[in-house]
Amino acid sequence: MGKDSRFDYIYADDVAEGLIKLAESQNAEGIVNLGLGRSRSIGEVIDILKQRIGTLQINEITSDIQRESSQADMSLFNKITGWVPSTTLEEGTQQIVEYERKLVRNGQ
Repeated sequence: MGKDSRFDYIYADDVAEGLIKLAESQNAEGIVNLGLGRSRSIGEVIDILKQRIGTLQINEITSDIQRESSQADMSLFNKITGWVPSTTLEEGTQQIVEYERKLVRNGQ
């Protein structure tokens, strides 16, 4: 699996909100996808982290897995709940970095 593998990253707050929306829905049944609805490559995530953190050391490990790709189809979720996640990968990453920096500043 390399930097071109793609995944649908969703911010934890959006997962929690989405699950609440689903639980409150009268029309929920069966299997429903929950994601942002957009796949992003590992390379893109690394680039975003480099922008947020600055210097970033990457150790690539070779693997027999050539490429992986997944993306949630949010159409049914939206139809059932009328809701879609709102936190982009860039926004979520920024919030996580700020949170971790605060912990470091406070000696935790």
